[in-house]
Amino acid sequence: MSTTLGLIIQWGSDGWTGGPNYLKNIVLAIGTLPPSHRLRMVFFVLPEQIDHLGQYQSILHLADDIRPFVPGVSMDDVDVLYPFPAEDPGVSANPARAFWIPDFQHKYLPHFFSNEDIQWREKYFSYLACQKNAVILSSQSALNDFQKFFFPQCPTYILRFVSSLDDKWIQMDASSTLKKFHINNKYIICCNQFWKHKDHLSLFKAINILKKKNIYINLVCTGSTEDHRDLNYFNSLKEYIEQNNLSQQIQILGLIDRTDQIQLLRASMAVVQPSLFEGWSTVVEDARMFGKTIIYSDIPVHKEQNPPYGISFQAGNPFALAQAIEANLDKLNSTIGTQRELDAIAKNREARIKFGLDISKIVNIIGKKNKDIKIKAIYNIKNTFFAQKQWYHPAIAGSQTFASGLFDINIYKNVCNILNKIQKDDYIIFLNEFIKKGIENFKENWRYADICTVLYHLSKSLDVKNYLEIGVRQGRSMAMVASCCPEVDIVGFDMWIQDYAGMENPGPEFVRDQLLRLNHKGKLNLVSGNSQETVPAYFAANPQQTFDLITVDGDHSPEGATMDIRNVLPRLRIGGAIVFDDIAHPSHPQLINVWQQEVQSRPNMSCFEFTELGYGVAFAIRMH
Repeated sequence: MSTTLGLIIQWGSDGWTGGPNYLKNIVLAIGTLPPSHRLRMVFFVLPEQIDHLGQYQSILHLADDIRPFVPGVSMDDVDVLYPFPAEDPGVSANPARAFWIPDFQHKYLPHFFSNEDIQWREKYFSYLACQKNAVILSSQSALNDFQKFFFPQCPTYILRFVSSLDDKWIQMDASSTLKKFHINNKYIICCNQFWKHKDHLSLFKAINILKKKNIYINLVCTGSTEDHRDLNYFNSLKEYIEQNNLSQQIQILGLIDRTDQIQLLRASMAVVQPSLFEGWSTVVEDARMFGKTIIYSDIPVHKEQNPPYGISFQAGNPFALAQAIEANLDKLNSTIGTQRELDAIAKNREARIKFGLDISKIVNIIGKKNKDIKIKAIYNIKNTFFAQKQWYHPAIAGSQTFASGLFDINIYKNVCNILNKIQKDDYIIFLNEFIKKGIENFKENWRYADICTVLYHLSKSLDVKNYLEIGVRQGRSMAMVASCCPEVDIVGFDMWIQDYAGMENPGPEFVRDQLLRLNHKGKLNLVSGNSQETVPAYFAANPQQTFDLITVDGDHSPEGATMDIRNVLPRLRIGGAIVFDDIAHPSHPQLINVWQQEVQSRPNMSCFEFTELGYGVAFAIRMH
């Protein structure tokens, strides 16, 4: 049976053409392989990209299936997900995840990035380096940088992409495209988005230097004119053109159709790639595909690509670029329809097959390794049912079942008994008296729920074997689970911040003592540090681990709570429960929104919320 690659369509709405072209090149290369080597492909589309699937029209017919990339989507038939996005939406943890890092530009050109962007890239790349999933890079240069700056412990692979030829491109008459864009003279072309590191300014200066020597070079530029890092950059380039009277020589077309761009590239006298940084340049590969002369900056990755008709110049030096153009004027001729172009196209077909085989080999290696560490025990035994023919989802009880037994006077009394066995703080004393008063005044009619009553009830009902908790503090919540299930294995995460919420936070040894008072016999692993870092690190070290019950009660900022939920939800067993505290806390009004967006909105989660009294609590059962 063929290995299945889940290809994640996550780019298109942001205007970046590199991402969609990368995915298309992968799919088209796989499509060239014989059936014995061809991967089965399932396209997973991020919801925000659905309206932009037109960019992928040329590859949609090659997909064996197309599905939304949302929580609960079926992935049982998928072996590897690639390229896995930086923001995990909480999908199944079973398929192997492979990540892609295009480049490490911020290390060399930090002035082109905001502090926030640099911090994000540093944190994300550091995380990828220490986790267990594969990271794929597009060049040896990129891998060298990864090893130099981040000391990766993860598996790494180099996958040098190849531009894929569409046969209709060589059957078209480029003259109609030239006419469409009113191009009447010979020209060189630069096919880069107008981002600062692409260094159009050096190219424009080189054109100006040559003009002053009475050498008039016409330049056509394609690519998006927006740089989100410097919104004024394109305007500054237009000002340079106007101030130096270059508007008759430089024609900027902006972002155009890929077919038109290819025809203009074919008809050009040469391609110019002045970029200051690349991970693996699509422009260089496009030039190679058609046997074009390309004048390129001498950055390491361009040297690694080593195009056959290449002329290098010192990166960032307009005088060196002008000299390279002038010294090679006799070589600047269109190769459209020539034997050189035909030979290059033949070599591209061979290179594309090799690229497809490289993809297949890497995906099969990653998929095989993942099968060896497949996540086990992904079902809560008590709350799932399986038959030879499965008509329903596996979970046999949803949130309404558990909610129906939640408001029970015996649960309130048992919670108070447990609280009386552990060391008390001011809140526990208050909670005990509050519950007693509710029982005394309203008896069986009283309706109250908090994190303690919910955890007690769920622990009893689900027969919890493995429990994860973010936000341990003194162990009050954990005590409920340990009392109901003495053999439960527990993993807890906390920063142990002193005087948290105005009360003591003695630390992990205090919590261990609390659980010993309750005769807890299972394993207890208390992890210190920021959960947004320690939880991913824990799962990287324990890739097969899942849980019957999970509590998220740590960072109460919307961003922190969101990240905690996203990190743990894929590890919740089907039929298991996640508990989220303080959804009605007056100091944290946004937590209810986090719950609704991250859990309640998921079609595979059955949810219940209580907000009438206290600080509010929510729980959800994973149905499938």
